[in-house]
Amino acid sequence: MTKAISIIENNWQVLVTRASNKLIDCFKLRHSVFSEELRWVKTEQSKMEIDKYDFASTHVMAYQEDTVKGYMRITPEHSPWLLNDTFSFLIEDKNYQFEKNSAEVTRLAVDIISRDAKVKDTFTVCDLLIKGLLAHAQQNNIQYWYIVVSRQILSLLKRKGLPCEILGKTVTMPDGVRTVAAKIDVRQFISACNQFYLTNTAPEPAENISYLQAA
Repeated sequence: MTKAISIIENNWQVLVTRASNKLIDCFKLRHSVFSEELRWVKTEQSKMEIDKYDFASTHVMAYQEDTVKGYMRITPEHSPWLLNDTFSFLIEDKNYQFEKNSAEVTRLAVDIISRDAKVKDTFTVCDLLIKGLLAHAQQNNIQYWYIVVSRQILSLLKRKGLPCEILGKTVTMPDGVRTVAAKIDVRQFISACNQFYLTNTAPEPAENISYLQAA
């Protein structure tokens, strides 16, 4: 089993793990962003946004004073992906072959009051999540990330130095969001990224109890 990764940055912490008691808070954050704010998914009585992709995934969470403020999900190859299921129409080449040693990155969510918070210098909670994502890629020899994002988020990622190769045309979803699929070369990012993203990380034993294990 892949070891969990813990990163400390000032008074913030990132945890990259398959299993954690904090996953309940992550699912609640996802619900507040994707259901209540963006209305991309239906509202759940549990106030948690969970789907079939979660159970094979690794979860990246950024928290401060034990409160989860940011989240993203890493789904490994050979598991169902949004890009070869729900959003396959975003890839222009119908015979496209996903790269080996790749993962899909989805469900980027940052608490609305923390989106402009600075973790260090000009770096934000989103940068902290990318830092955790990169640590996971290096630990697991992941060479490519696949993403489904709005054009707005794509522009943000490009400004942070992530080399995003668009895989098809921009599609306007029923809610009006202009959405694309893209591939990111991890090695290319490492070769040119700011040192902030490359700070040494420490493996951490996975917690014994988690929402996913109990489900």
